[in-house]
Amino acid sequence: MSISQKFIQNASKKFCQNKITQILHNSIVNCEVKTLAVNRNSLIKTNHVFSNKLPSVTVTNQKNSGRCWLFAYGNLIRSEIRKKLNVESFEISKTFLFFYDKLEKSNYFLETLISLPEIDCESRLIHFLLGDLVSDGGQFSMINSIVNKYGLCPLEFMPETITSSKSRLINGTLRTKLRHTTMVFQKMKKEKKTDEEFRKVKEEVLADIYHILSLHLGVPPISFNYRFYNKDKKFVKLEDMTPLQFRDEVLKYPTSEYVTLINDPRNEFNTVLTVEHLGNVYEGEKVKYLNVKNEVILEAIKKTIIEEEQPVWFGCDVGKFFNRSTGTLDTNVFDWDTLYNTNIYNGFGKADRLNLRESLMTHAMLFSGIDLDKDEKIQKLQVENSWGKDSGNNGFLSMSVDWFNEFCYEAAVLKKYLPENLLKILETSKPKVLPPWDPMGSLAKN
Repeated sequence: MSISQKFIQNASKKFCQNKITQILHNSIVNCEVKTLAVNRNSLIKTNHVFSNKLPSVTVTNQKNSGRCWLFAYGNLIRSEIRKKLNVESFEISKTFLFFYDKLEKSNYFLETLISLPEIDCESRLIHFLLGDLVSDGGQFSMINSIVNKYGLCPLEFMPETITSSKSRLINGTLRTKLRHTTMVFQKMKKEKKTDEEFRKVKEEVLADIYHILSLHLGVPPISFNYRFYNKDKKFVKLEDMTPLQFRDEVLKYPTSEYVTLINDPRNEFNTVLTVEHLGNVYEGEKVKYLNVKNEVILEAIKKTIIEEEQPVWFGCDVGKFFNRSTGTLDTNVFDWDTLYNTNIYNGFGKADRLNLRESLMTHAMLFSGIDLDKDEKIQKLQVENSWGKDSGNNGFLSMSVDWFNEFCYEAAVLKKYLPENLLKILETSKPKVLPPWDPMGSLAKN
């Protein structure tokens, strides 16, 4: 049944005759609606004071790119690198990681096509894979794969470029190149070409992609001579260092010491999950999650910040109930239901939001502090973002534990801060495979 004229007339009359509604209408058309929906009582309770807080750092800025996961990783390891090198400041090159991530994602996509019995562009799988082939996003395991294979280098040996900070154009170029190659591969599949013939074409395509990336981002260094003054004003030189040697020199923990915890109430807790066709390095570390209750993740965060004095990398749905001007992430910061006089958000559980595509991982940041109540439980968390110092509270956010429970989905922590029974599950369980389009893979598609 279509919408009737009677319905339109009644709805219009009801709207126009309500004086409160008219006041709201006049306010909304002349103001930013979020300012009207702000719950002032929630803001009054919000502050940026934390009982346990890591030393202040310079906030980074990913600019117009989706490299949040790489910036969060760089911010995660820079404090330990500064300690190792005994320097006041240090930044790894995110462009270096970005370059190899794009190259490896291209290879991953092409290898996936080669592995399929046919390339049916009407199938849901191919349609999904063609959607965003070389997006800027990624998961923690994908960082590990790049760092394990290529290493790390200081910022000065592969600095930021216009493209690294504004990646839309190069992403479009690479997508078009790979979609064109899909068309070529589709024809080759029909002609029953051999894997050797496919890989010959693949090598030519990857050479072109390497060339394009090098034009935009520069050629990654094979080795470098790193010279600097340390805190004691002493001259230090690390001669003829490869990125892999530099990684081994500066990292306190190898990537194998980390585990990615997720909170996905759609699936059974204390189980291992993965997402099909999610990754960058084709034969690299597989994306693997340990699905646990929020309490387990919060306890690991608490131990890491207090005992290890290190931040924690995490992924969340940052757009939900986020007051950007005050740097507040709180489920009560906006009262949309009262503003619109209808039920919009009440009744949605975390599992419901995931199933209905109302929520998914969109952004990676760092936990850099926690605030404990009288029972030593976390009541809010300090977040280090990568949107520059003009966002939030000088680049930092305050997250309530209620917001964490509803909109945080994953955190990468050291295995030593997990109970033995969970480590055993991680090491012995066969992962449940989620489909490629599952929300648990969404952070790699931003």
